[in-house]
This record gives sequence, structure tokens and C-alpha cells, in this order.
Amino acid sequence: MRTSYLIMLACSSALISVTAPVYALETSFGLDSAQASNAQSTAGTKAARGIEKTQETDNASPQKAANLSQVMVTATKRAESIQSVPVTVTVINAAQLQNQGLNEVQDLTHAVPALTAQKSQPTTLQIRGIGVPQNAQTAEPSVGVVVDGVSLGNATAASPQLFDVSRVEVLEGPQDTLFGRSTSAGVLNITTNAPDPSKTELTLHSDQGSRDSYTDQAVLNLPVSTYSALRLSVADTRQPDTIYNAYQHIWDDNKARSARIRYLWQPTDKLTFNIIADYSRVTSKVSDTDFPVFQATPGGVLSNLLATCGIVPNQDNNRTCSDGPNRSTAKSDGLSSQVDYDFGATTLSSITAVRHLRAADGGDADSAPVDLVNTNTKDINLRTQSQEFRLTSSNNDFLDYVGGLYYYHSTNVTSTVEEGMPLLEDGLPFLLGQSSLTQSRERSYAAYGEATLKFTPTFRGIIGLRYGDDDVSATTLRQLAPGAIFPITSTADIHGRTENKYNSFRLGIQNDLTSNAMGYITFTKGYKGPAVNDQATSTDVPLLVKPEIPIAWEAGLKTTWLDGRVGVNGSIYHTHIENFQALYFDPTSATFVYGNAPTVTIKGVELSAFGHLNDNFTLNFGTLYNNGKYGNGYFVGCAPNFQTDADGCHAVPGKTTRESDAGGNQLVASPKWKVTLNGTYSRALNATLDGFVSADGVYTSRIYFDQAYDPTDTTGSHVLFGAKIGVRSHDGRWGIYVYGRNLTDERVPQFRFVTPIGTTLGDTNTYSQTFGADAFRTIGVSFDAKF
Repeated sequence: MRTSYLIMLACSSALISVTAPVYALETSFGLDSAQASNAQSTAGTKAARGIEKTQETDNASPQKAANLSQVMVTATKRAESIQSVPVTVTVINAAQLQNQGLNEVQDLTHAVPALTAQKSQPTTLQIRGIGVPQNAQTAEPSVGVVVDGVSLGNATAASPQLFDVSRVEVLEGPQDTLFGRSTSAGVLNITTNAPDPSKTELTLHSDQGSRDSYTDQAVLNLPVSTYSALRLSVADTRQPDTIYNAYQHIWDDNKARSARIRYLWQPTDKLTFNIIADYSRVTSKVSDTDFPVFQATPGGVLSNLLATCGIVPNQDNNRTCSDGPNRSTAKSDGLSSQVDYDFGATTLSSITAVRHLRAADGGDADSAPVDLVNTNTKDINLRTQSQEFRLTSSNNDFLDYVGGLYYYHSTNVTSTVEEGMPLLEDGLPFLLGQSSLTQSRERSYAAYGEATLKFTPTFRGIIGLRYGDDDVSATTLRQLAPGAIFPITSTADIHGRTENKYNSFRLGIQNDLTSNAMGYITFTKGYKGPAVNDQATSTDVPLLVKPEIPIAWEAGLKTTWLDGRVGVNGSIYHTHIENFQALYFDPTSATFVYGNAPTVTIKGVELSAFGHLNDNFTLNFGTLYNNGKYGNGYFVGCAPNFQTDADGCHAVPGKTTRESDAGGNQLVASPKWKVTLNGTYSRALNATLDGFVSADGVYTSRIYFDQAYDPTDTTGSHVLFGAKIGVRSHDGRWGIYVYGRNLTDERVPQFRFVTPIGTTLGDTNTYSQTFGADAFRTIGVSFDAKF
């Protein structure tokens, strides 16, 4: 793959550089609001640099309140003011990331009302309720994660660590036209800080918290010449202790270590090179298959087994009792290059990237100190490569445009082993199990473009189109596990392939109602590619998962107040999805399977307010009402305690089990209401010292974790509070703070589900849960230093 990357890089660089002789600049390469980064393209670079400079100052000391016209985003792959872009977008800058302790992408749920996350491997992100765990190797996520212009696709098991980040843009609704793959629900567009040729600087940050948690980060910026620089960033994080294995006497010990090196070179005033290499390693001693049981039948087999570890199932239980190995490791590395050439009227960009993910997850999956299913492992070896060529126009009088070509290719080799003695409690100590090897390939080509037509100085039209070709194939070979006499599930091989040509589009209008108000209406057809159900364990599961097609309307109003310092925005939206790709529990095979719900409809309203109320006080507020429902005809397994016709649980023709229609039920793991609030106040205490206080809160309404509306695996409405207080030098050279997260120690599960091994143990009334790092109170001290 490295050879193919070098070939792609050489070709793309040659294409752009052929018209660009290298010569000495007549003016010095300085750092100002128009020249501090090279994050997206030459046009987007200038805006990104401006944001980075502002954020450094925001994080250092009180300053004159910023005007929102200076807050630029690249939501349309060009630099635009956040109040001018016709998309619902939330921006989290470097200061807010640090103040709230947002170190991983799933932490962003504390700052974005429309964003939710489910703990799985990898973490599943949702925007407006759209997004499910991928139970097939060829399945795409619904929320795309883009880092410095490169889509991570499925290579997100080692979730990106948010260190040395300039900003995160969360774009809501289908973004397929410009961002392509894996963006049918939205995009997390992450921009890291670029090297600065004008200064040598070392920045240090450390959080030392309770429950053995810590975050240590270091950034070194080194000029190489007047026109180039290196930036080396490293991070070492340990999440607070959350899950405890009482049999093995170990905590989950979730750790992440990451490093990134960026090289920026601007040999001429028109040609810019950005080369980025990154590495990440995420580990845990308690994998996602080792889950605490919070409900089991008293006196039953499972309850008695848990009692040997002193565990009594209850709503707050975070203790497990498995005796087998449970560890997970994910290693991710990538190399990318972006080359930009500014022709004046347009900028040509080439983005070349390769990524490699190696992940090993799983272990004991029986929740008990006996070998029922002590081995349930998965090893992943995923390689991806992508190439994008893009043309971005300068700001023209009538027509602004972005257009390009995109290529993506991935190969994935995944092996699984599941074995144990599930009949042990029946007096049959025989080893059962099977192993599998899945080899999958994805190839995608696409051409895209989007234009803004300026019909009048205040009225504009939007038209965008993407045409693509997807080719997906997978083969799974299964056999008995070594030493096993019978399989636990099917050993039938799976062979599948699907090719699909598609189009997506975006149409819209926007109008400047006044100098401080802009309204827009957009109509979008999105796309999420097909998949092969390469992990299916039942003949009831279709071999191919159909493409998911969202049709979305959105109308929004963006206004500015207080001399442009505060933005107050609102939007309403309606999305109808055909063939919604979903994960549901199949009681026949006692596993979660991947398939299509006929339809899903989402309707909602979102309001936000953000900015500087004055020179000392910054506010970020957002609220979301999201009514997302499954359409009729989506049959799922009945809830364990609702098995009769009177409960809506019926025999379905052609099926072997009783099922219920989830039509009309709220989307899984999607609250109807969510509110986020963050406020920061700072002021000078004397000539050299500033005081600082920050507080945040998140309200989330009731969440269902089961399509059948099982009342047991839900979580009630809850509020989480956090705060940070401290002092720092007026010049931003150092700071010391005390912080607290989940101050009220609210115990909120991240996911709940029927215990898979329950049926084997004769207990159909048992449930398990998982917790995230924010499920327990954490208190700590934070340090910052800059040299």
C-alpha cells in the first residue's frame, strides 16, 4: 500500500506542480489572520488560520469580544462565515474542547445537541438519531469523520483523539454531495493546527483526575525555513475507571496514545504542500463483550453465578464476573498529503491518503465465572486509500463553485472465534464453537460539484450533484473451532457482491433578509452505500443490505446580535429515509443482525445561541427536538416480557419466531429532547493574572435502546453538569485549574440490551449495560504551559 501511496502522491503532485516553478518570495511568510494554516485548501486555509489565531488568544486571556464574521468554517469545502453557510453547523473551537475536557469524538456529545454516541467497537456516532453499529465488515457509518480533509470511512475503531485541534465542525443532515461516503446523517469535520514558520514554541497540557484518569499533551512547533515548518503533537490519555471485573480484580483501564506530525511548505506564494502522518493506539483490559448485568431473575442460574463475585444485579451495577480473557486493542496509522495551487480565479487541490487499522477485540462473553462462551474474539486488518482532486473558485461576483473527482478503495480481513461450553449448566461439558475468516473489498468512484449562483446581492441559489459507482464484495468462510464438536451458530459460508451506481443532489435558496439575518431552504437527496451481510448467522437474514436513501428538507434562519458578537440560529427539518440500515436483535440466533427497516421519518427543530455577550463572557447554547420514527413493516424480536398477541407480538408468515412491528417507535438511542449549555467567564485579577470559570450542562430525555420499546432497556431523562475554575497568566504562558465532570455523579448507562447468554442459562429476563467515562463523577487538576 505504501508503494501505491507514493505513486498516487507523485502523480497528484506532478499534476499540480507542472505549472508552478519554485522561486523566492518577495515578501516574508508571516502569521496573520489570512496565513496561519493550510487545513482544507488555499481559500479554506486562510480562514482556518484566522480561527487558530483567535482561539489561541481566547484560551490565553480576556480580549475584546470577537465578531462572528471572523468565525469561518469549511462546511461547503470553501471558507465562509458560520452565519453565511446554508447548513446547520456547530463549531467547537480549541478553547471549548479544553474547557470541557473533550478529548475524544464521543465527548463532543456534551457540546452538540444533535450528536449522540453508542459505546461499541468502534464507537457509533449518530446525528439527529441516524447511525447504528456496523455488524457487517462492508457496512459504512452514517456519520462521516473527516480529519484535515481525509475521510476516515470505516477506519475509526481507534476513534480520533482530539489533541492539537483548531476546531471541530459538526454538519447536520445528508452531506453526500460534497463529502461523499459515510455522510448520510452528517459530518464531523476536524481541522488540526497547522505548522507556523514564524515561531518556535512548545505547548504543554495536563489533566490529573480522580479514578486514575489523566490526559497529557505536548505540541512542538519548529520552523524549518522562512517558508516551511514542522509541528509534532503527542497525547497520552487514560479514561476514568468505569467497569470493574470482580473475578479478575481489574478495572477496564482504557488508554489511548496518539502522535501526529505535520509538515507545511509554501515554496511560492501560490503553491502549498501539507504532509501529515499520524499514529494512535487504544487499549482496554475489559472489552465490549464483558458487560455488567443489571437485571436477572433472583435465584436463577445467572444470579447465583454473579453472587460468587459478590454482585447483585441493580440499575447502577458496573461490576462483571467473567473468568476468561477480555482485552481490546486498536492501532491506527495514516499518511496524507494535500497539495494546493492557486491559479487566481480557482484553486486546484489534491488530497492523497492511505490508512491502516489493526484491531483485536472481545473475549469472555458469557457474563459468568464459567466457560459458557469464554472466547468471542474479532481481529481486524483494514487498509484504505483515497484520492481526491478538487477545484475551488475564488469569491466571484456571480458564481462560486466547488467540484472534483474522488476515488476510494479498501480491503478488510477479519477473523473471529467463538467457543465455549454453553451446555455446561445442563451437565454436558463439551466444547462448542466455530471460527470464521471474512475478506471484503470496497471500491468507489465519484464526481461531484456544487455551485452558488448570486442572482442579486442578497439572493442566491444552490445546486449540487454527485454521481458515483460503488462495488462491494465479501466472502466469509466458517468452520468448527479447534477442539469443538459442534458449532454454536451456523457454519455456512457466505459469498456476496453488489455494485451500485447512484446520484445524490442538493438544491436550495438563501436570502439575506437584513444585514444581520440570513434565511435558507435546502432540499437534499443523500446516499449510504450497500453492504454484504458477511456476519449473518441465520437464513432469515438477507444476504445483501440495500443502499439507504435519505430525502431531506431543511429551512433555517441565522441572525447576529450585539454588534455581530452573538449568533442566534434556528432550523426545522424533515428527513424521510428509504431502506434505513439498522441493527436489531434476532432471537433465533441470539445475535444482533444487520438489515433494512422499510422507512424512517425524522422531524425536528433546533435552536442555538453562541458568541461573546461582552469582553469577558462567552456563551454556547443549543437545544434540539428530534422526533424520529420507524415506518410500519419493520419487524423485530419481541421484548422478553411482551410475548403475546395482546402485547403486539405476533407470528409473522415465513418467519420461525414471533415478532413485533417497530413502526411508530422512536429511533434507538435517540432522545426526543436534548439541551447543551456552556458558559465561560474570565477577567483580569491584576496586571499579570486572570481569573477564569467555566460551567456546562447537558439535558437528555428518555432513550430507548430496543426497537421493540422494551421498557427495561431504557434510560430515563438526566442532566450532567461540569465545571472548571482557575487562574492563568495574562499573556497565556501558564494556567492552573480545578475541574469536575458529572458533578452530581449521575449514573447514566451508554447502552442497555438483553443479555445474550440469558436464554442459554434459562433466564429470559436478564439485561446488561455499558457505561461511558462520564457515567461517574471525576474531579481533577489541570495545568497549561507555553514556552
